[in-house]
Amino acid sequence: MKITKVSIVIENLDEENASIKLVTDPIPSEEDEIEDTPAVLLGSDLWDCIQEYLQNEVDEGKGVTLQ
Repeated sequence: MKITKVSIVIENLDEENASIKLVTDPIPSEEDEIEDTPAVLLGSDLWDCIQEYLQNEVDEGKGVTLQ
């Protein structure tokens, strides 16, 4: 499957919490093989950086919750 758009969406959940999610267009199913398009590769690298940053925040006890 060729993914043409990858977005990282950050939203306020309430006054103290935010949510971050990765959204693709189109949305693949678990069975789909995803092509390595520029959007997929860049989105994947950015997502890895975000996860590493959030894990560092957790490790430092800064009140981040990972789900």
